[in-house]
Amino acid sequence: MYWSGKKWAETRPQEIALDHLTKANGDVVQGGPFRGMRSLTTMDDGCIVPKLIGCYEEEIHHWIEEIIGWKPTRVIDVGCASGWYTTGFAYRLPEAEVYGYDLDDGALERARELSVLNGVSDRVILRKERLSAVGLGSVVLPRETVIMVDIDGPEIDLLVPEEDPRLLEADILVEFHDHFDPTISSTIVERFAPTHHIQRLFATGRDPSHYRELDAFRTRWVREAAVAERRPVNPRQEFALMTRQAG
Repeated sequence: MYWSGKKWAETRPQEIALDHLTKANGDVVQGGPFRGMRSLTTMDDGCIVPKLIGCYEEEIHHWIEEIIGWKPTRVIDVGCASGWYTTGFAYRLPEAEVYGYDLDDGALERARELSVLNGVSDRVILRKERLSAVGLGSVVLPRETVIMVDIDGPEIDLLVPEEDPRLLEADILVEFHDHFDPTISSTIVERFAPTHHIQRLFATGRDPSHYRELDAFRTRWVREAAVAERRPVNPRQEFALMTRQAG
């Protein structure tokens, strides 16, 4: 009973907010770097309310805009899940080809649906594959590629330029998962520090008062739970943007 009650407390506010948002705005994302994009509107898609509001992974929005400004020819999204970034980058970069990799059939089907919904499926290539460093390197276009990695720990085994130096020819946005292995972030940073400029930041919480879409809800519990992304706090979730140094 405890666990079913805990699950209800986590999901019910998102269900309430999702119903309100879709009645008010349909499936259109209201803010953030992918504002105007159409979104899936089922609870199967993780963090669906933050995505519709436009505050999902808000900490890295400035990096996403920076990447878009580079106009990369290719984006590779490893651990693409339901395709938020694969479709988002294809939506914002009309000349780019975007690859999405995941191991979950349901997630890949949702990613495919999202790309079709936004009319970018001709430039989104989705694959069910567990990539090695060599496999990832084989998809890199030198100096024209951005790699995103969010795979809950195995990033330490994937981002290994010693196994494929082509990885050094890409810019990389990675989500570290040191709560699985405390050496992940330091190991990856050490590998890329000689060739890349590395910026790091921690995930933060959301203040629901910042999002007018939640003003309709009087209960703070509902507002806070609706935008919660439930990230690890010990250690805190960390992101890194690793960009190639000039020269």
